[in-house]
Amino acid sequence: MAPRDETNITPLEVIDSIEDSKIAHLQNGDEALGFLEQHADTSDLPEVDDKKLMRCVDWMIMPLMFACYYLQYTDKTLMSYASIMGIFEDVNMPPNGYSHLAIAFYYSFLICEPIQAYLIQRFPTAKYLGMNVVLWGIVLTMNCVATNFAAVMALRVLLGVFESVTAPSLIVLTGMWYKREEQVVRMGYWYQGTSIGPAVSSLIAYGFGKWFWKMDGV
Repeated sequence: MAPRDETNITPLEVIDSIEDSKIAHLQNGDEALGFLEQHADTSDLPEVDDKKLMRCVDWMIMPLMFACYYLQYTDKTLMSYASIMGIFEDVNMPPNGYSHLAIAFYYSFLICEPIQAYLIQRFPTAKYLGMNVVLWGIVLTMNCVATNFAAVMALRVLLGVFESVTAPSLIVLTGMWYKREEQVVRMGYWYQGTSIGPAVSSLIAYGFGKWFWKMDGV
């Protein structure tokens, strides 16, 4: 048989070449195709207990995803607790200043969420999410040293920027780890952070008072 021209292989010829124990050259393939080319063994894989595997994955990542969404929801509602703990006097807040702080957070959140959704596709999703969690923790802790309204406003804007990555990242991670029919239930699990967050954080805020910014940021 005459040698084939690898630069002009049709999909059908690729299949034939595999059956003939010849692997076609992949010029424009991605990393997944490169992996398949290196591991072209078709031997049977051992059977895996799907339910046991799913439980392992659930215990590994679900608590982290829940904690992340819980913290995200709690952190953006801290101003409601601060409003009854003296923030108006501490930063000499002007009239309507409280409303402006709330609007500034959601404006930056809304504007940056599409940008963050793009960036999590360009960088490792889990590491990028973790970096943003650390950054918004630093921003929250810096509220302890804010002494004027402008500083608090800047921190609220930064908080919206960093927290806008949470929902897109968790949705992507859920899609990476679970089948389509399993994703809805898992999203419901970590989304429960929005329900449990206010109940728990309100008790913590009452108990720790002015230390709440430091504790929640750390």
